[in-house]
Amino acid sequence: MPKKKQLETLSVDSLKALRRFRLRYFALLLTFTSLGTLSLKFVLQWARNFWIDSISADYLGVFPLQDFGLWYPSLLLAFLLSSILAFRTNRKLQKDGLSFFLEEIQEEAQGYSSFGAKRWIQYGLGVLLFLLLLFPQFHDSVRLGSDAIEWRQGWGELSRITKTEIDSLVTEQGHPVFYYRDSLKLDLDDYRYHIGPINEFLRN
Repeated sequence: MPKKKQLETLSVDSLKALRRFRLRYFALLLTFTSLGTLSLKFVLQWARNFWIDSISADYLGVFPLQDFGLWYPSLLLAFLLSSILAFRTNRKLQKDGLSFFLEEIQEEAQGYSSFGAKRWIQYGLGVLLFLLLLFPQFHDSVRLGSDAIEWRQGWGELSRITKTEIDSLVTEQGHPVFYYRDSLKLDLDDYRYHIGPINEFLRN
């Protein structure tokens, strides 16, 4: 039955109950997503910092990507988890026992099952996108050794330049930029750098 025809068969009280049911779901979804994003961002940041500390012993300094990039995978994963949690919580909050009836009406109106095969495919794609967004946060970094700089970007392999290949270090728009091999440059704007290790690298 088309959505409009389906809703026309409902009483005024049923429509009001369905509206409250939907609004409560979206309120729960927004609340859980906001809290989940904040929590996941700090958890992922802690995990990345732990990983950075574990490899820093072999370098003068290791600069990961800026923390801002962690918001995107955190938001995506929080939304995926919150949609499930909000669905379950909304059902429990429906004290009159009509949650299954309201869910059935909503599913018929939207044209697909809330947690059918189509939805689980969407969740699978969401998790895959989450991993793709998270990968650079742990993979990309600039590492200052005693006599060379190493870095990874995107899906690329480890790049390396020695101190003798560096032509100059300049400041552009407030952040350091290494120029090397005449025309190439390594811009630290996207990385969470510290001047101390850079100065120590140049002094050695």
